[in-house]
Amino acid sequence: MPDLQSVFAFVSERAPASFLERGQHANLLFIRLEGQEGVAAIELRHRDMEEKERGYAALGRLAAAVPVEFFVHVAEGWALRAMALDDILGELRPSENPRREEVLMVSGYERGGGALFKVWRIEREPLRVTEMEMNPDARFDDRLAEILLGLPFSTGLHLDERGRFTVD
Repeated sequence: MPDLQSVFAFVSERAPASFLERGQHANLLFIRLEGQEGVAAIELRHRDMEEKERGYAALGRLAAAVPVEFFVHVAEGWALRAMALDDILGELRPSENPRREEVLMVSGYERGGGALFKVWRIEREPLRVTEMEMNPDARFDDRLAEILLGLPFSTGLHLDERGRFTVD
């Protein structure tokens, strides 16, 4: 039966090559529900924030009906180079912040709080990805962990002065 570590390893080994082949990566959720032997793959698509919230609500209903053992999430996203007060207070979304860094990220969470993370910096010209050093205390600003497993929603992910991911 697959566990968090094996699914995380499978996804994180393939994500960079998949991104480079297509120039983008689908927002994918790999999830194992209690009592299930396999892992389901769900593509998370939304046109706007309202549609995204409806999708999150549907995932919340799923998790309420059948407990989630673990999940692995792979997506493109943004990290901030520095956290200013306006960033912390939410004046700018990371995707709109001029200090943003485009990243490919894989996160894995399991019931009980275990978590795994890998992040690659995306460079567009020429197209390449470079694995980034992770601060051991880093956590993704991942609402999925809160919705699917009831884990606390973090304050966000950003890059410290050495180019490592960290949290405030």
